[in-house]
Amino acid sequence: MKVTGHICCGTADCDWGFALPDTSETRMNKCYAEFRQHCIERHGLGEADEEAEMFLDLMEGTLTLIKSSRAGAIKNV
Repeated sequence: MKVTGHICCGTADCDWGFALPDTSETRMNKCYAEFRQHCIERHGLGEADEEAEMFLDLMEGTLTLIKSSRAGAIKNV
């Protein structure tokens, strides 16, 4: 088990990370918001795209952008 208090982008060779000392709703919302902004800047997510989903794996300490079949503008990550 790799729960370390830090969440990393699940994309290989990506250096984004977020300190997550707890999983309170406030802290998780901040993590998701920062990850979304990271995906817009680095992985080609459209700012208006509401179809993208995120997969949080607490065991691995990763957050991954999932490409929706309806979200054509998102790069596979």
